[in-house]
Amino acid sequence: MRKVKSVTINGKRWRVEWKPLRGEYGTSCNSEKVIEMDSGMKDNVTVATILIHEMLHGMWPDVEEDAICQRADELCLALNRVGLIADDD
Repeated sequence: MRKVKSVTINGKRWRVEWKPLRGEYGTSCNSEKVIEMDSGMKDNVTVATILIHEMLHGMWPDVEEDAICQRADELCLALNRVGLIADDD
């Protein structure tokens, strides 16, 4: 897995910072255009789900958490089913 340093969300460049996070896999800050990802994550599907989750927060900051979680899970399941992301096992 390659740890990206930036992503584009709604036409804006966001930094992606990989660091140990306590009790969370990822966070996002719309005002600073930063996504923090837990550096301890190893599973590709989990990393993809969390990155997509945080990117969705950046795209739609006013959408409720449950809706973001559901959409991220649906997108990652589709990517997994077509073989674009897979568990490291």
